[in-house]
Amino acid sequence: MAHLGRCHDDIVSKLCGMSAVAELFIAEGLETEEDLRVWLCAGSSDPQWTAQCEANATTLLAVHGIGPKTIDFFKILCGEQDTAAIDMHITAFLERAGVRVTSYEQARQVIREAAAELAVPAARLDHSIWTYMSKAKPTW
Repeated sequence: MAHLGRCHDDIVSKLCGMSAVAELFIAEGLETEEDLRVWLCAGSSDPQWTAQCEANATTLLAVHGIGPKTIDFFKILCGEQDTAAIDMHITAFLERAGVRVTSYEQARQVIREAAAELAVPAARLDHSIWTYMSKAKPTW
């Protein structure tokens, strides 16, 4: 794939990343939301597919600008409810709540566990926190 390299300039970089993701999806034969869901194994706990799904995620992570948040967001868009796309709003919320996390995975696990305690899907809690924090006033 031609666009896996680095692009310069923030906007051009984002466009290159979007183009590279589109090219990857085309190359992988992903034409529908269901195709992407299966490819990412969103909502699946079938161990038979685990290695292939991890390989697919690794392929997607090779695209400049794509990280775990983007993969989790794609999963949420495909209907996965047991994940959260950790961004600055979620991180700021955790900090305000006095929850110290040191990694993306740890923050995602905190959201999953809180969602389980509240008996709501992690994706819904993620969205609720994001909505609240995107409108919140700074506390400093």
